[in-house]
Amino acid sequence: MFLSKHFEIINEIENLLIDLNRDTKEILEKICSYVPSLMSYSEICKCEIKHNQVIYKCEDFKKTELKLTVKEKHESNEIEINVYYIKPIVSEKPIFKNEEILILKTVAKRILSFLSYKSSINSIKKTVNSDTENYNVDLIKYLKTLCLKDNEVEIFLKKPIYFKKGETISKQKTNVNYIFLIEHGYVKLTCENLYSHNFIIKIAKGFEFVGLSLLFNTSYQIFTINALTDSKVYFIERNEFERITRENSKFSHSIIELLSSNILFLIDRMNKIATKQAFSRVCDTLLYLSDEVFCSQVIEGFISRKDISELSALSTENTVRILSDLKEMKVIDTLRNEIHILQKQKLIELSNRG
Repeated sequence: MFLSKHFEIINEIENLLIDLNRDTKEILEKICSYVPSLMSYSEICKCEIKHNQVIYKCEDFKKTELKLTVKEKHESNEIEINVYYIKPIVSEKPIFKNEEILILKTVAKRILSFLSYKSSINSIKKTVNSDTENYNVDLIKYLKTLCLKDNEVEIFLKKPIYFKKGETISKQKTNVNYIFLIEHGYVKLTCENLYSHNFIIKIAKGFEFVGLSLLFNTSYQIFTINALTDSKVYFIERNEFERITRENSKFSHSIIELLSSNILFLIDRMNKIATKQAFSRVCDTLLYLSDEVFCSQVIEGFISRKDISELSALSTENTVRILSDLKEMKVIDTLRNEIHILQKQKLIELSNRG
């Protein structure tokens, strides 16, 4: 099978895209050298990558008419991958296969995500400590309910970073250097698959810690965190967080309670996904978004159909069809991009059918 045949090359590219210390030019040129191996006629294939009009090429690069281009863009960041066959090819089938286009799109998305994350990390290093007068009073009150002392609260709130919708806050497989505290906004925690078959673990919002499960356990991030809306996130040094947890027993007890709650949530999510059919899974996802994320009968429009599919561990096409069926049954309605739950009890019954 084509995809499995090239798994090793994709994995090498993934490994490149977790090295924040390596020069961007070196990384993109190395990827240019890997890309031809993903194509059918690798021996006559050459590659170039454009990042915001800066061009990176493999050795002996040459342009011809036999060209395939894929582009990915977010905000002001754009990635373009061009591959060329430098000799004529005789073939009855299309020269560039659909699976090759899919793989190149995946590579482009990964590069874009990596560069966005690297930019975020660089901005963190330039961050100047905030004045206490700029702190969110309600957030401070929340932290004190967890039994943090005044000086510990200041440590937690000294590195605020603002993220725009769609930006990467933390990247899967990178080093775990921070625990994240969301002040406002919504973020999604995604386990990424090499071929974009991703699974969203949960949606986190204001006054939530993200990454507690990684304390004391691992040095690598096991999921990617992306901003679903404009968000303000505090980056708490992992070593400082661990130190305060050791020294402040009451706070440590609060963190254990939060961890226990997260574990119960994840067990419940896994159980529902493992034991329910597609239709019930989508119903369950809508209930989760309504009850636990938005606390409303209205699911906000920034939650895309793709997000719902990745929360339900289904394909986007299947999810869209099920949502259409629910609309025909008048269980839900759609207004612009929002989803309105019209018959919550009916939705619960459909979810419980399994």
